Amino acid sequence: MRLVKPTVFVTRPEGAYAGAERLRVKLESLGFRPVFLPISKVEQLSLTAQTKDVVRRVLATDGQWIAFLSPSAVFIFKNVLERVLHSTKIPASILLAAQGKGTAEAIEECFGRKADFLPTVFVAEEFAKQLAQFIDEGAKVFVPQSADGRDVFAPTLRALAVPAETIDTYCIVDEPLSEELKSKVRGLVGIEAYVVFMSPSSVRATARAFKEDRAALESLRIVSVGPVTTEAVQACGLKVFTEATEHSEDGVLEALKKAAG
Repeated sequence: MRLVKPTVFVTRPEGAYAGAERLRVKLESLGFRPVFLPISKVEQLSLTAQTKDVVRRVLATDGQWIAFLSPSAVFIFKNVLERVLHSTKIPASILLAAQGKGTAEAIEECFGRKADFLPTVFVAEEFAKQLAQFIDEGAKVFVPQSADGRDVFAPTLRALAVPAETIDTYCIVDEPLSEELKSKVRGLVGIEAYVVFMSPSSVRATARAFKEDRAALESLRIVSVGPVTTEAVQACGLKVFTEATEHSEDGVLEALKKAAG
């Protein structure tokens, strides 16, 4: 019987996506001790006149899909609708696609409806390929996205002859990490402890935050949500301890369960 609960450091951006508390509850129910490292935050970009016009046009277009690549994209788009239209209602004629389970849950929370499409593999390129096969001929896809994310989803759709339009609605910026939290990480060197990365941006932000505490970061067992995040870990000169089979929050939890025995 394990006497000490393994610590799991979770890198989750602060801001629009309020998923931290839900994840904390899940981790504790599995016997882990979650500690959140707020190494970045979500910032909504200013709304230009052009952006407002695009949003109004999209919501008035027949055969229109809106595709969301992350929960943050959903929550930010809800804010955009409130500011542009003074309403968060999306017409039933407009169909919604979600890259992953967490994004689908955010759609239901923000817009009171289920996603109309969810891929079987939660990676942008595969999402685009599966959506292209699913939608009707002539349909258009609109993508409200992060300004600093991987711009591969819409180009993949266009390469498959699906019209796709994007607007940048938010960005991820670094947040200074408190000395107290850094000390918690240092204090676990040599002890079984994990760090969860749910995106490439969280990997890079964490690597920057621990630039002067590299040994502390390298001592953690890194759990990656998927291959793109794993590539970011390796690009930062770090090693992945385990990668989730299903590229989702549930997949990460399952990977942690197996890793901790």
